[in-house]
Amino acid sequence: MGLVPEVIPSDRLRRPDNRSRLRNGERIRALFVSTSDGNLCELVALLGWEILIVDAEHGAVTPRDMENIARACERRGVAAGVRVPMNAPAEVGRYLDAGATVIMFPMVEGLQQVEQMIRLVRYSPEGHRGVAAPRCADFGLRESSPEELARANRDVIVVAQIETVEGVAHADAIASVNGVDALFVGPADLSVALGAPSRWDSVVFESAVDKVARAASQAGKTLGAYAGDRERTRWYEAKGARLMAAALEDLIILGSQSLKE
Repeated sequence: MGLVPEVIPSDRLRRPDNRSRLRNGERIRALFVSTSDGNLCELVALLGWEILIVDAEHGAVTPRDMENIARACERRGVAAGVRVPMNAPAEVGRYLDAGATVIMFPMVEGLQQVEQMIRLVRYSPEGHRGVAAPRCADFGLRESSPEELARANRDVIVVAQIETVEGVAHADAIASVNGVDALFVGPADLSVALGAPSRWDSVVFESAVDKVARAASQAGKTLGAYAGDRERTRWYEAKGARLMAAALEDLIILGSQSLKE
C-alpha cells in the first residue's frame, strides 16, 4: 500500500443531473439563500429543494462560504448554485472552484454579455476559465485531463436572468446561444423597469413574460422564474416555466403566518 490512499471518484458524490432534467422538461424547484450557515442549507436541502442558489448579488455570502454550502448540498443530493454579477469575473471562477454547479447571471441584456458568461464558466476551448487544483477538482488529486475538463464544462448549468426592458427585447438572441440552459424571469426588477412595480397582472408585465417564454421555447431552453408562493408558481408554470424558485425568506414569512393563524 502506498502513502497516498485511493482517491474517491467525484462521480460517487451525490450530484444530480439537473441539466438532463431541464432538457427533458422536468420541474425543478430552486431556493435562493443568503446565509452562510451550512447546517441551515443542509436542512433546506432535506426539505426537498433541488437547487440551492447562493445569492452573491444581494447577499454577503463569499466563495469560502460556498465551500461549506456545496458540501451540505452534495451530502444531500442537491445542486449548489450561485447568482453572481458579471462585473466580478474573478469571483465567478472562485464560486465554481468552491463547488457551484449552477451559475445564474443577473441583468442579462444582450448577446455580448451572454458570450462573456460562457467564457467565464467554461474551460478551453469553449471558454477561458482558469485551471487549478481547487475543491471542485478534488484539490488536484484528479488530473486535469481533456476528458475531465469536458465533463466539468458539461456539468455547469448556466442561467441568464431576464429582468430589464433590454433583456426582454433581446431574449431571442440570448436564448439562441449554445451553453445557455435557461432564461429566468426576475419579476421585481422587470416590473420596475416596465413602469409597473409589482403589478403582476398588468398587461405590460404579462406581455414581457410571454416574450421571454416564447424565446425559451423556440430555442429549446428552459423557462424559469422567481415566484415566492404557490399561486405565482402556478401562473408561471402555465406560461411553460419548469425552473421555479422561491427564497429562504419566503419560507420563514409563510411559515410564520401559518403558525400564527
